[in-house]
Amino acid sequence: MYHSICLSVFRVKNTRSVSIIFQLLTAVIPHLEELAKEYEGKLNIYKVDTEAEMELSAVFGIQSIPTFLFIPQTGLPMMQPGAFPKKVFKEVIEEKLLNPVDTTNEV
Repeated sequence: MYHSICLSVFRVKNTRSVSIIFQLLTAVIPHLEELAKEYEGKLNIYKVDTEAEMELSAVFGIQSIPTFLFIPQTGLPMMQPGAFPKKVFKEVIEEKLLNPVDTTNEV
């Protein structure tokens, strides 16, 4: 079982919204493709169409596009709306997914 990152996207009929979302996604998707290659065998990255998967969107309360759901093998998933640079994705992958700090025994 691998750690996962899910990217939510959806189709919009409002031209202005499409333009804004398209700009965000065109900035982020290449980073995710690079990271998928870099972490192959350790991490899965999925793209979810929230219009087609409305029930899934409702379960996770997705209201902003893009929204990223980071799912570690153990522990709770983390959700982050908005786009961010590749460096931030790498930090989250390394610190929260691949090498999480165990805080269960802290005093």
